[in-house]
Amino acid sequence: MQRKHGSSLSAASDPDAQPLTAEELAQFRPWRARLLAPPGSPTVTLTMEFDAATIDAFKRQGEDWAIRRGYVPFPH
Repeated sequence: MQRKHGSSLSAASDPDAQPLTAEELAQFRPWRARLLAPPGSPTVTLTMEFDAATIDAFKRQGEDWAIRRGYVPFPH
């Protein structure tokens, strides 16, 4: 089926693009909350080395650069 800009077809007619239910929306959690260990859970202290250019790039982003650095995923 060819769709034209401005046609009356909508995402609602696509079975793979249906709106989320209230139950499904309730399962969402803020992104930051998923990165923090649950209160009372064991944690591990870790020391990592970065090149100076990487740290400088984070520092240019503002005072809370060290906190935000903790949210960047690194390849394994």
